[in-house]
Amino acid sequence: MKSVSDNAAEQPDAQYLSRLEGVTFQPVFIIGLHRSGTTLLHRLLAETGCFNYFSAYDVVNVQRLLSDHFTGAADAGRQALRDEFKRLGLTTRIIDETPAAPEAPLEYGFALMRQTNGRPRITEATLELFKQTARKIQVIGDPTRPLLLKNPWDEIYFVDIKRWFPNAKFVFIHRHPAATLNSQMRAMRSLFESKNEFAAMITPWYRQMWTRPLQRVVAQKLGEPPFRLWEKLMATQSVRMLKYYLAHADELPPADCIALRYEDLCKDPDANMKRITDFLGVHPPPQITYRDKISPRESKLPPDIIARFHSLRKKFARYLVEQGYSDPV
Repeated sequence: MKSVSDNAAEQPDAQYLSRLEGVTFQPVFIIGLHRSGTTLLHRLLAETGCFNYFSAYDVVNVQRLLSDHFTGAADAGRQALRDEFKRLGLTTRIIDETPAAPEAPLEYGFALMRQTNGRPRITEATLELFKQTARKIQVIGDPTRPLLLKNPWDEIYFVDIKRWFPNAKFVFIHRHPAATLNSQMRAMRSLFESKNEFAAMITPWYRQMWTRPLQRVVAQKLGEPPFRLWEKLMATQSVRMLKYYLAHADELPPADCIALRYEDLCKDPDANMKRITDFLGVHPPPQITYRDKISPRESKLPPDIIARFHSLRKKFARYLVEQGYSDPV
């Protein structure tokens, strides 16, 4: 893996990195499992205009953000990305309702992945790179705003994140594990069944997979009966992540974290978003409402997902009780 200095020396931003000296940021981390509602909450908060965040433009151009900003090329870069989405026929990122637009909020993990070709999360090895990239977002945005951050790959590292960023705030979002697993599997099947041009644009490993037909076919078949490998792996990872949450959530100062359920957010978005924004100390324009930004989700679960959930029911038991969830039917 290349060091931060190695990466910077090869990129257009290298000559502008001195502009990052002294730049600070107030991080706000959205924490939750993949497909647990993190994307919806991220989008709703980003659209308030109260936060800086990693956008699709930022992710795609992460190694030239400063250069484009200080040379006045950023608007042209955003338009070029908008034109590319149009050329590809993209209106959303397909696996969810995130719009295919330069300003669409994305996971910071993709920005890390594009710079390192490694794992899309904050580690001791990527910490300085993450800080550097976060400072870029502050410089090209409004430096007085908090930095909104979402990356489900870091779900099981929030204690480390708090150690690295003592001023961090956390917003936890929960969703019934069975519904979460169902959404994960639908997204995974979609990615393997046909090429997702949005994912290919921002994710190196996925783009490479579509140049290797045999690899893709094998990966797809492993997810189907009788193997169901991806379902098993995702269910196991969910158990691991929820156990981590139960074991470590109390280690965060109560004043620095807040939690909500995805189901409650969908049921009463205006009240729940006010609770979150009040906690974060931001004040969205009073005319903003959230009800029309949320689409109903299919509630019926397929038999295989219900069976997988019941096979792990005991491991989910404490979490279900704490969050007030019942068994799916």
